Amino acid sequence: MTLTGALFGGVFAFFQLYVPALSGGGIALITDFVREPMAWAILVLLFALRMLATLGCFASGAPGGVFAPMLALGTLLGLAYGIIAARLFPGLVAEPGVYAVAGMGALFAATVRAPVTGIVLVVEMTDNYQLILPLLATCLGATFIAQALGGSPLYSALLQQSLAAKAAEANAAASVATSDVVTVEAEPAEAAATAVAADVALNNAEDQPDTANKS
Repeated sequence: MTLTGALFGGVFAFFQLYVPALSGGGIALITDFVREPMAWAILVLLFALRMLATLGCFASGAPGGVFAPMLALGTLLGLAYGIIAARLFPGLVAEPGVYAVAGMGALFAATVRAPVTGIVLVVEMTDNYQLILPLLATCLGATFIAQALGGSPLYSALLQQSLAAKAAEANAAASVATSDVVTVEAEPAEAAATAVAADVALNNAEDQPDTANKS
């Protein structure tokens, strides 16, 4: 596990130097991409690559969180959708950046199953209360769809995994302690058995000369 984490750390340190869009938490990407949107295909590609990078880094055991990468992933996917919608329906979509903010809140709400938290979080981050209505639609819709698909909220699953790991460590420590107690208890028993066998052998040795003298 430590070697895998070190390997991923080296890989993403390389990405940080030469491909910074794929590494880091992604908070800087949120403002950069909203201000200067790229082509939707590039955004989708970055979303896929960052998704793989986040999953690989977190699964490797390397230190780091998933909160900021989650927001960056939602921004990339929402902005790509907004750019596509603006090209298909130019009269209906005025600002693709609104979809980026809505996608940020939707992915967070669906991942942690907390739509109200997602709405308040995004509104406080953007300081734009006019986005409450689209955020209500996207966050509630994403949460309902995620709940219908099944699975556990992210932080609940992480808590269960952490508790299971601690329980396994406690069971392993208990088994080692039990084996030590059995070994300590077995050593006096073996010593007593050896002493009894020595006494029996000594008594047999003393009885043999007496038997010889009588004969």
